Amino acid sequence: MSSSSDDYSDEDSYILFKDREDWRDVIPVNPEDNFEHEVVRIAYSEDFKDCFDYFRAICEKDEYSERALELTEECIKRNHANYSVWEYRRRILKKLGKKLEAEYDYTQKMLRRHIKNFQIWHHRQVLCEWANDGSREKAMTELIFKQDQKNYHAWQHRQWVVKRFGLYDGEIDFARELLIKDVYNNSAWNHLHFCIQNRVAISDRQNRHFRIGVGNFSDRPEFGRQSRQFLSAKSEKIGESARSGDRRNRGKFHRFGKPIIINSMTQLNWSAVLYHVQVITIIILFGINFSKENFWLREVLKKTVKFY
Repeated sequence: MSSSSDDYSDEDSYILFKDREDWRDVIPVNPEDNFEHEVVRIAYSEDFKDCFDYFRAICEKDEYSERALELTEECIKRNHANYSVWEYRRRILKKLGKKLEAEYDYTQKMLRRHIKNFQIWHHRQVLCEWANDGSREKAMTELIFKQDQKNYHAWQHRQWVVKRFGLYDGEIDFARELLIKDVYNNSAWNHLHFCIQNRVAISDRQNRHFRIGVGNFSDRPEFGRQSRQFLSAKSEKIGESARSGDRRNRGKFHRFGKPIIINSMTQLNWSAVLYHVQVITIIILFGINFSKENFWLREVLKKTVKFY
């Protein structure tokens, strides 16, 4: 799988490795030379074949040098999904003790062009592990979201960074901003779910006494009281709307025995409803204060569900 010519603009001035003076000591390795009777020979371009023949040669020699690093970059330009090339590049970086700033810039440039490439995202994650730093990753993923708000790889990388380095601050507000723009952005809803889950896990570790199935709430009666009152009031409102609402809408949708009146001009957003239930459950079980979350969710739900 070759990359497009957009990956390298100096194609006209490109010099094959076999014609470079500093590569005269290397004998290229072509695996097809060992087959006398080929049914179909793959039609590689000359520069593609040249790059990978020399790449196989340096792998056999276990060469870790500046020229080998340059070679991996040329190979990646022509096949940016080749796992072996990325792995060998990481070995070279380690052996040479290269500073990672240039490699961060290189991977960001590659990701802007190939936002769904597994190997590049994995390479970026390894760099973060080596540097023990994920501080620049949020800004980088936001650049990707401008191209594709629901890019699975970018969201997965962001969640890994947030969890690995404990960078939860601002994440819920970030997801909220995306949902204000598009309330049906399932990726943003999933990120909210991820953040709430991990906030609960952190709180649980900080206070082992209140784990699910272990916690004793009898000595903390204030926990969950406001949330239970909120649930009770909400259920009463839903019931009243079902009894007095428009007969055309009454009882059309039922969840847990409670009728929900759907706004005929909009679509029910089950992501928002399920997330709302999750937050309320967490409040009841753990006593965590999510009053701001409740307010924000009610505002979002108004766009999709009418709780009269």
